[in-house]
Amino acid sequence: MPSSQNIEAVRDVALSRISCLEKLDTVKIKFDRQGCYYNKTQIVNDEDELLLNVCHANGPSTANNYLATSTDSFTLHLRDKFSNKNLVRFVKTPFHNEFYVMIQGNINLGVVKKKKCLFGLKLNVYDGYFQKIYQIRGSTFRRMGSKFQYKILNYYGYKIGSIIRKPDGLLSTKNTCQIDFPISVNVQGKILLIAAALFLDYVEFKNISIDATPPMMFYTF
Repeated sequence: MPSSQNIEAVRDVALSRISCLEKLDTVKIKFDRQGCYYNKTQIVNDEDELLLNVCHANGPSTANNYLATSTDSFTLHLRDKFSNKNLVRFVKTPFHNEFYVMIQGNINLGVVKKKKCLFGLKLNVYDGYFQKIYQIRGSTFRRMGSKFQYKILNYYGYKIGSIIRKPDGLLSTKNTCQIDFPISVNVQGKILLIAAALFLDYVEFKNISIDATPPMMFYTF
């Protein structure tokens, strides 16, 4: 088992390869699907300049099935825009509403967990030591086709950022998600919030796909 110092060293090297996020206050995720498959999903800056690519580890043949049951699992890769090299893995585990963020050597950067909530949607974001650092909250009550904001809350429940979904129509294959990062958040925190935004996309698309009618008719794409 690698020592904690070795793990920290590997983590630092991995995060240094994603330095394009370091000085950014905002990024956008441009989703483009082929069914449930992330076809040409991109992470861009405010000026729509490409930063990173997101794609399924497996092709459309398996990705199209991942919304079928609660046992679903899948892996997404965050890739360098130039070399197309895998930088980070986002892993949805079977039987659990958990989204792990991994780097080389199966080192855990953190995890996003969907929590039971009477109204709306709640995600908890944990770091690599499973300490809760953020909570994502949003209501299901919204007008169809309108943009919607999820609040990024700190450990004490104060709003420190937001994730804004901008649908391109109900069940559209294309939509945009804007992440306004908290002040002074580091690259690791930004990657975890990108993971949360990807997981939100998965959760909402799954709710629409499984139910012929979106819950309360307010889940939108």
